[in-house]
Amino acid sequence: MLKHLIDFFRFWELKRVVRKRGFTLLDLGCGEGNFVRLARKMGIKAVGVDQNLSPNFRTREVFIKSTIEKLHLNKKFDVIILFHVLEHLVNPKKGLLKAKSFLKKDGVLVIEVPLVDNPTARFLGKDYFAYKDKTHRHFFSKKEIINLVNESGLKIKRKGLTFLEFPLTVLTTSFKKNFLKGLGGLIFFLPLKILSLLGINDQIIRLYCQKK
Repeated sequence: MLKHLIDFFRFWELKRVVRKRGFTLLDLGCGEGNFVRLARKMGIKAVGVDQNLSPNFRTREVFIKSTIEKLHLNKKFDVIILFHVLEHLVNPKKGLLKAKSFLKKDGVLVIEVPLVDNPTARFLGKDYFAYKDKTHRHFFSKKEIINLVNESGLKIKRKGLTFLEFPLTVLTTSFKKNFLKGLGGLIFFLPLKILSLLGINDQIIRLYCQKK
């Protein structure tokens, strides 16, 4: 249920940024394809790509089984989506440049990654959610992901609103560790969330980018 709500918010925000009817969308690393299905339901010409598609994904026009590095397409898109993908790649810059190659001149490339080097990560240490996923090859600070965007020939159009995601991480993770840590999480939860609203404690960042 939470994943669906997050996708609805992502789509609502994307529409506010793109402001174009009937745009084309390429979701790289689409996972189970939920965002692609939502976009198509809303009248968007969306295509999803993932290297781990199950046999149920049989419509090649909608879903393509491939890695980003080996993907070959003969068209460009108005919107490219990279939701929680770059942190899994061996070479994030190479993957981002490949994604950029499928973007139209005036298109929008959307990047979303978890962030480290923030107050919540420092409070939780190795129990911070970004470190729990063993498939993560890279851990970006806010400065590092912004530098990667700039180095890839992209400019940031705007930053998305992601403070609603993982809202209870501090509490749930703290109490799982021990009761005293949980009490600390309870005390620091509100201050940390206020810092998130102020952009000082981003745990996840979503960036809307365009070609320079």
